Amino acid sequence: MIIGISGGSGSGKTTLLRRLVNYYARHEPAVLCQDNYYLPKDEQLVDSSGWINFDLPTAIDQASFHSDLVRLIEGKSVCRKEYGYNVAGRQRKELITEPSRLIFVEGLYVFFQKEVRDLLEVRILMKTEQNLQYQRRLLRDQKERDLNKQEVEYQWKNHVLPCYENYLLPLEKHADFCFENNVDFEREFVRLVHYIDQRIK
Repeated sequence: MIIGISGGSGSGKTTLLRRLVNYYARHEPAVLCQDNYYLPKDEQLVDSSGWINFDLPTAIDQASFHSDLVRLIEGKSVCRKEYGYNVAGRQRKELITEPSRLIFVEGLYVFFQKEVRDLLEVRILMKTEQNLQYQRRLLRDQKERDLNKQEVEYQWKNHVLPCYENYLLPLEKHADFCFENNVDFEREFVRLVHYIDQRIK
């Protein structure tokens, strides 16, 4: 089974992925994270202020993402460099993903490419209030990307929100399951695994 997890920045995709991988550990699931498919910075589009817009669909190597997913489905291993915002290409850790009968794919745009979307047997959409998403992004970017509050606010207003409206929002119609990640994560998690278990059966 191939399960896709999508949602806006700060919606809780990575947290849910970790919980699902742990819950289904007996199946030794394979994991494909779209973050590891960001194009090099010198190939990214920049806005009028010179900032790279990582929230555009074009920021991701969609073709390689699809190709590697097909490789896993065919029972072949996938080798990919782990992405790091402040890590140079030569310093990035090499990741080897072994094939499995259970595959999780996660990222902003896992529903964007039709060729990928059609391979997903369960499509999970993370739904989170925008103010909560912003607070999570603010904490992450200050801690992991060395950005200050003003820089995070700029990206949020000029990149995150417009890209969500233009590219992510229209993809929500493709979701099979909406995970409401606002108040009670545990209740939603129980509801989700029940849904997945029924699909597996």
